[in-house]
Amino acid sequence: METLRWWRPSFEPSDAESIVDVIFFSDREFPRDLAVGREHGLPDGYMWPTTSGFARFSSERDGWDRVEPVLLNMRAEADLQIPGVSQRLDRVGHALSVIVEDADSARLDHLRAIWAVARWAESSGAFAMFDAASETWHQLGDLGRDVTDEFSLSREVAFVQEGDADPNFGLVMQTRGMAKLARPDIVLCHVPPHAVAPAQALLVRLARLAADGERLLPNRARRVESATITVEPMHRGVNVPADLRIYDEAIVVNFAEIVSGAAS
Repeated sequence: METLRWWRPSFEPSDAESIVDVIFFSDREFPRDLAVGREHGLPDGYMWPTTSGFARFSSERDGWDRVEPVLLNMRAEADLQIPGVSQRLDRVGHALSVIVEDADSARLDHLRAIWAVARWAESSGAFAMFDAASETWHQLGDLGRDVTDEFSLSREVAFVQEGDADPNFGLVMQTRGMAKLARPDIVLCHVPPHAVAPAQALLVRLARLAADGERLLPNRARRVESATITVEPMHRGVNVPADLRIYDEAIVVNFAEIVSGAAS
């Protein structure tokens, strides 16, 4: 019987694909047989998409630059999320890369499957997982205690404030990781310094709508809570900073227009 909340109650189908790209790190070599099953939380009858990729790497044989180039620039952020992990990564010998591309669906079985792999990897000695879509590190160690897990937006998607205010776009906030849900990442621009908290709440609310399956289509006004918002396609240098670190398929909301619209 399905008892977990791994389905999307407001699902609107799209032509996009869900893309998950994770890497597990271990002090010892991963088993050749990826024996992931129900005991790890794999959904009944789940079949890995034919586009899925599984690759094992050794630091001595391959070098980490072949595993994931972005890792070379992520050590400082890794330590912020898991204190001291970068030193252990310097000594680590083995990695397992898992890439899954699946059709947009009302069910999130592909994410359940990834966390099942995480439990299997943990039982095989993995101590850390890097989620390339959200640029998030997860420390492994107690996943195996409970396979009755539920979808968690905060675990799958990162909510980021991009440094200081940009002279042309103000404070910029964004999601990372919506590609795992076959939805574009969301950017809020022109956020006043005194409005960071409500802007964060709005960003989480928009991400939740998308995670539940809604499509936030560009150039269509819609009500969200007490405000009316209009989503725009992202154009670098036009409605977001040119060097914003985000996938090009993102969508943008001008927070200043929401505030002025609510006030008018």
